[in-house]
Amino acid sequence: MACSKELCIPKPWIKYHNEIVKEPIDPKLFSLDKLCAWLKELDLCHNKSDIEKYVLHTKPYHLVRHLVVLLPNDALCRKLFTLWANTALALFISDDVLELRSDVEMRQICDAFQLLDNHIREQFPQFPTIAEMKKFLLSQKLDEKFIPHVIYFQDFSNNVAKTIMELSNFSEEEVKYFWRRLVVMIALYYEGVNDEVKHTIGLYSLNVWTRLLAAGAMIWVFSLEIMSGVLGKTTQHLPLLNELYFNATFFAMVVNDIYSYKREMSLDASICNIVQTLIVGKEAVGEYEAVQKCVEILNAVIKVSYQKIEKAKQENPDDQNLWKLLDNIGMATAGWYFIEHFSPRYDDSPWRLSVVAVEDAELQEWRQCADEDPPKEVQPLLINHSAKAKRISDAIISGNVNIYGNL
Repeated sequence: MACSKELCIPKPWIKYHNEIVKEPIDPKLFSLDKLCAWLKELDLCHNKSDIEKYVLHTKPYHLVRHLVVLLPNDALCRKLFTLWANTALALFISDDVLELRSDVEMRQICDAFQLLDNHIREQFPQFPTIAEMKKFLLSQKLDEKFIPHVIYFQDFSNNVAKTIMELSNFSEEEVKYFWRRLVVMIALYYEGVNDEVKHTIGLYSLNVWTRLLAAGAMIWVFSLEIMSGVLGKTTQHLPLLNELYFNATFFAMVVNDIYSYKREMSLDASICNIVQTLIVGKEAVGEYEAVQKCVEILNAVIKVSYQKIEKAKQENPDDQNLWKLLDNIGMATAGWYFIEHFSPRYDDSPWRLSVVAVEDAELQEWRQCADEDPPKEVQPLLINHSAKAKRISDAIISGNVNIYGNL
């Protein structure tokens, strides 16, 4: 690697991203007024100027576009795009609150999510309204100020399932299973934040999964199964897909931690920033070396993901549904760099990364060494190398929320 801040990414994965950076917002896919109305109904945020600032700083429309690179022009995918974009903004608002909560408060929020999920699951294929979810959580004695931080994600997942049932021909069972895996991924986010607020910064190997789950990014990459039109057609490959989701999420998290390091270190919060983790765990001396180490990790994650994707294609030459999804996951993984790099939220970051497109000749070499042992920094994400990765993958596949049973 010629420069310590260069990310080496397969050229096909970054073919469209520079154009997406400049793409104007499609008002049919993202409406500030509709977003404000939803956030107000949730009681998550009532101040339009605050919402506008979050939109300006986080760019939720472009966030989702960098993940859903090839957006089908149909009613289902366009509606789902809006749901994911609106919820990305809600996550930023809520996450800025949750990262300052105590471990006792976070446990109350996690308990409430589990209780509400059990309640909603019993009603499928019917879903409660926002008002009904508020009423239920009040009956469970949850502090009223925490209710919006539970129900926004539940309302999102409910609306995803309802939209698929209303605008597609997928069977009820296929929709339910997609919904259940989505809900588990959301629960894993809460579990990650819960672990993070009570966590003492330690070794990289101990912080990987806490930070990965607390990032919440896996929820957005998962959208590709429906956006690619392959819902129910790739379920035999779920362990592989989960590994790729883990890798994409980890890539997103490490890029975020590089760009947000200065901001996060100024907060009075327990945040397992990976740059900080490497320094505190004495795996790097100082910020510069820690960032360089993070870039090496990012390049390893990209290479392992590419190798897994290409190997899966070779082993399934006739499965075009799988090929389409795998290619989209690759582009979405690369998309996280563009999301962070062009986010005004991190304009003040002293660490700016660049991208080098890996051409086919070098990619051929990557494919030839696909069976080599993966770097130790990536092994915690891989099912055959990590009991925790296997446990979390199995939890997602089960569709059952167990909010304290994974970390």
